Amino acid sequence: RQPAVPASEQTPEPQARTAPASNATPLVAATTDATWQEYSNKSLGISFRSPTKGRFAPHWEVTVAAFNNQDIADGCWGTTDGLETRRVLAGGREFCHTGETVRKGDGATLVDRYVTKNPANYVVLNFSKTVYDLKDQKCADQSGGASYTTVKDACAPLTEAEYRAALDGIVGTFQDAATK
Repeated sequence: RQPAVPASEQTPEPQARTAPASNATPLVAATTDATWQEYSNKSLGISFRSPTKGRFAPHWEVTVAAFNNQDIADGCWGTTDGLETRRVLAGGREFCHTGETVRKGDGATLVDRYVTKNPANYVVLNFSKTVYDLKDQKCADQSGGASYTTVKDACAPLTEAEYRAALDGIVGTFQDAATK
């Protein structure tokens, strides 16, 4: 028999390590239909779906950025103060969403970037939408609280919040080839 070892001299059992809890918000995929197009990039190992028409259909492109890209800090696009950022989850990946409104003339461009990390680089989903000031379109009484219209000289009210919620639904369709 071995003598008992006092508790003060015992070596504790190693504890299993757990990843720190993410503060990212899970996104829910939008309901898609035949007007949605799938983008797939085998070399990046990603795919997602986006509407091709309708007031929420954005212009978009996928770009790749090196880890030392000066436009990305802490996994988020934009190094200037005042940009709204938040972390979201889609397809098993964490994204940093940055949104801004760039005013010009009688309207604006809503610019949103969702950045995620691949093993060798960042993947940036870039979305933009040109909108026009609703008050200049003589239909502010039909706005329902919206600030913009998506069609110049017509009433197609749109709020930044509902547009950005639609983008979250698009990004929510994201799939990582490793998890397919």
